Amino acid sequence: MAKVYTDAQKVRSSIREGKTVTLVGGSFDLLHVGHVHLLERAKKLGNVLVACVLSDANVASYKGSRRPVIGEKYRAMMVGALRCVDRVLISDLDTSHPDVLASLSPNNVIFGIEDTERWRTTTRNREALLKAEFPNICIHYLERFADTSVSTSDIIQQVLNLQRGD
Repeated sequence: MAKVYTDAQKVRSSIREGKTVTLVGGSFDLLHVGHVHLLERAKKLGNVLVACVLSDANVASYKGSRRPVIGEKYRAMMVGALRCVDRVLISDLDTSHPDVLASLSPNNVIFGIEDTERWRTTTRNREALLKAEFPNICIHYLERFADTSVSTSDIIQQVLNLQRGD
């Protein structure tokens, strides 16, 4: 199992010099095949894959007060149990936050692609920031898992439907 950290600088100091570091983040709530797909593809881009598991407070701020379903400690443990993940960082800050990037100094940063206007706007702003402050970081966008019915929100809805007898 990958070591779980709450301090980005300690993650960085645990990685030997000369290794390429890839950073990917998310809530990873109700871990599913789409998450595994993302993490396995991200691992192929470098020697060390750091998965940033967003804190409970961070997830609740954009998914609502009833999320995450699983607490940050357990989400981090599940992500860290995957063979492709080398380090896990529990963070209140998103992977594109300057403090996270400055502390970890990743070679690659991975973002999933979503087809929403909010995502496109966020992406334009994020890229401008990254290119200005961290010109040596390579940004990669990975397609969502081919079966778009596999998402944490859809899984939650299916469980609720089962509970109601739908």
